[in-house]
Order: sequence, then structure tokens, then C-alpha cells
Amino acid sequence: MTPINQLMRAIMDDQKETYEKMMGTLGIVLKGDDKNLTGKPLMKRTMQIWINAADTLLSMIVTK
Repeated sequence: MTPINQLMRAIMDDQKETYEKMMGTLGIVLKGDDKNLTGKPLMKRTMQIWINAADTLLSMIVTK
């Protein structure tokens, strides 16, 4: 949970250098208009990319 907390805190505190470095390390790539987002909208989009619920649910169903 620590990486999630660190990333979300950096986004909410508008520490652009910090969260861009973390996103690169985690393989989160923002495209198009997503690059202009800040604050809560950026946090929401980052979570959508990083933790794709559809893939997670599908893998849980397949492994059960």
C-alpha cells in the first residue's frame, strides 16, 4: 500500500517531478489530454490505468 499512498500524496500535493518519476517506474503512461490533468482528476485517471478493475476481476474469476 505504500507505493499507492506515496503516489497519491505526490499527485494531491502537486509534486510533478516526484509523481512523474514514480509513474515511469510503475509503467503508468499518460496519453493525450491526461497529461494536462492535476489533482483529483489525475489521481483518478492514474488509478484507472494502474489498477485496471476489469482485468483484475477477470483474473479472479478465471483462477477460482
